Amino acid sequence: MLAGMRLLATDLDGTLVFHHAVGQADAEALVRWREAGNLLVMNTGRSISALRSALDGFDVDYDYAVLYTGAVLTDGRAGIIEARTLPDGLIEEVLDVLGREERITIFATTLDGDLQLHDTLGSGTDLLTLFRRGTTADLAGRAVVGIPLHLGDAAATDRIEAEV
Repeated sequence: MLAGMRLLATDLDGTLVFHHAVGQADAEALVRWREAGNLLVMNTGRSISALRSALDGFDVDYDYAVLYTGAVLTDGRAGIIEARTLPDGLIEEVLDVLGREERITIFATTLDGDLQLHDTLGSGTDLLTLFRRGTTADLAGRAVVGIPLHLGDAAATDRIEAEV
């Protein structure tokens, strides 16, 4: 059954997605790839909801997705095959330690949505608007798979590494 089948794994941002959209020619090529009986894997640091947003409006189906920079594997319907989640309480520790930074935004990515938990930058880029504002109370019963940070300056990285 797999004889002759090929697999294409592709990144999204800066590979397929430019200016917040997949180009029509790329979308058509991906459709042809799958119609030829080949597998298509989306491989991205994005979350499930951010992947859906990137592909919204394009008739592009995929077979699997590797999300959150490898923490989650889904099928083509966003059904979770495997997920590596972070330990309970880690997000609170991160907020406690890094929430004192003057210029930082702290996010939580979960299997069913993305939250912006702390913001002293006034973050508002198009990508970041995929995250709805929330609190740790909104995380009750939800597995956290990532804690993305948006730092206001390069020196913050050095300060954070020295503190943790």
